[in-house]
Amino acid sequence: EKMSVTTSETTEQQDCDISFEQKNESSYKLFVGGIEPTVTAVIMSQYFSDFGPVADANIMMDRITGRARGFGFVAMADQESYDAVLACASHSINNKPVDVKPSFENNPPLPGTVGKGP
Repeated sequence: EKMSVTTSETTEQQDCDISFEQKNESSYKLFVGGIEPTVTAVIMSQYFSDFGPVADANIMMDRITGRARGFGFVAMADQESYDAVLACASHSINNKPVDVKPSFENNPPLPGTVGKGP
């Protein structure tokens, strides 16, 4: 009978090159409310790029009508840009004031996750 022995010393982990891109994008995500229907994600991205690099921008659309729902999200690429956006007291896109705040304050629960037991 042969016995195989594994030692924990041989499974030492090194070179942990983990990408935190996904985490960072959500940490620097902003809720943008009061957007006019004519504003596109591109326009929104261009506006916020004045504060720094934009990782992502999207406008929520009504699935049934296909029309913009008047709000969206923009993810800044870094903390500095994110802070710069929040430091600005008022924002307006296409000459209409919009409401900008950290998105975690506004994330509604996902459909079907409220009031359901195990």
